Amino acid sequence: MQIQGWHILVLIALVMIAAVIVAVVLIVKAVSKRSDRPAAAAPRQLAGKEQRLAELDDLRTRGQVSDAEYEAARADILRS
Repeated sequence: MQIQGWHILVLIALVMIAAVIVAVVLIVKAVSKRSDRPAAAAPRQLAGKEQRLAELDDLRTRGQVSDAEYEAARADILRS
C-alpha cells in the first residue's frame, strides 16, 4: 500500500490542527491561572483605607464625631 500525495497532505493538516488545538488549550489555561491569582494586597488595602477615610469624613461633616474623635480615628486608619 502506497501513500499518495494527497494522503500526506491530509495527515500533515491533521497534525497541524491538533497542534493548534493543543496551543489554544495551553494558552487558555495560562490565562485562567493568571486571572485566578488574587490581586496585590497593597492596592486593595489602600482602597479600604480610602473608603474608611471617606466614611469618617462623612461622619465628621454630619456632626456625628467630634474633631478629637475624627483625628484619633483618622490616625488609627492611617496606621493600619
